Amino acid sequence: MGILGRLTLVVLYVCLFMASYFATAKYVIQAGTLHSLALPLDESIPFFVWTFWVYITVYIVPVMVFFLLKNRTDILLCFAMFASALFIHLIVWLVYPVEYHLRPNLVVPTSWFMRLVDGFYKFDNPPLNCFPSLHVTGAFLSYFVVKKFKPSLENFLFVLAILISISTLTFKQHYILDVFAGFGVAFFLKKIFLDFELQKIRLGRLSFLDRAKS
Repeated sequence: MGILGRLTLVVLYVCLFMASYFATAKYVIQAGTLHSLALPLDESIPFFVWTFWVYITVYIVPVMVFFLLKNRTDILLCFAMFASALFIHLIVWLVYPVEYHLRPNLVVPTSWFMRLVDGFYKFDNPPLNCFPSLHVTGAFLSYFVVKKFKPSLENFLFVLAILISISTLTFKQHYILDVFAGFGVAFFLKKIFLDFELQKIRLGRLSFLDRAKS
């Protein structure tokens, strides 16, 4: 698959994410009941504003993964995996909407960096769609893909996935339970797509991609 095809998949996913993310948030606000998963430990986690830079890397890493893959079938398989992750998250967000309420009150931003952070918080306000953490799911799905197809980058992506997960806590975007649930979704989809479906493809059996084409 060429660059244009990969970019098309990336743009398609971004459009699906943006439309569904904000539509879900609007719906759950109107529905009324919002939950909190805050643990005592959540409240003791310090706020490190500089971890914003780590937090936003998750918007880049999956795109990088799409351009690392060579085989068209592998690319489509991974796209289906990320799309499935989004679908699972949307269902949970609708059924059990969680609101994050531990964001710090920022002083009037004076530096360009604090204005950037303040703008990000306002863009992502109110802080909903927390459980599971799509950030954590995306980070670990990227790691699992690289581990399977580009093992030379495995250690780097593993460390990055851990750091992204930590940043969701220290940048005050997610609860601890959000992080564990996000990893659980990633591991579940890894077993389905990168273990089960990929094995069928390599053994020449009919995969869901073949069924979709027929």
